[in-house]
Amino acid sequence: WFAFFKRKGVRHFENYTNTPHEGTMNALKYCSSPALPCHSLLQTHQVITFQDEKKQVMMEKESMVEFLKKKVWSSTAPSKYVTTIAESILINTMAQVESYASLKVSDVKYLVTRSVEKPSDSLLPKFRRMYVVVMEDKCLKCSCKFHERNGLPCPHTGHVMKKH
Repeated sequence: WFAFFKRKGVRHFENYTNTPHEGTMNALKYCSSPALPCHSLLQTHQVITFQDEKKQVMMEKESMVEFLKKKVWSSTAPSKYVTTIAESILINTMAQVESYASLKVSDVKYLVTRSVEKPSDSLLPKFRRMYVVVMEDKCLKCSCKFHERNGLPCPHTGHVMKKH
């Protein structure tokens, strides 16, 4: 749990790299590299670093190609400035803004929770999550850390901006 808390604020764009050392199947699904359990820690580090550098170059090329594409189907304001994926995330985020309720606790602090439940087929009980949105240095920061991970605004801060 402590390791997750330390990584919670790191911007990782929902991408990760695993190795066979972790004993999971993710190494076979995502970015499998020739790091083997018999390798030393230094060899494993070199292999994973090389793989990550190749993946970073590939992702930079893909994002630049995506960014330079002419979008003929979109008429939204941010379409000229962001990639198609980022535009889709922004549109979905703004669509979710109305499904939240907020309470102003102080001049700089808001509590935000979902007011309209998402449909679910899960047998697990639904718990209400409370997010804390705080104004710091004229910027809204949310406890969900969506902005820190992806660089895009979360629906909680969008709700506070729209309603307050």
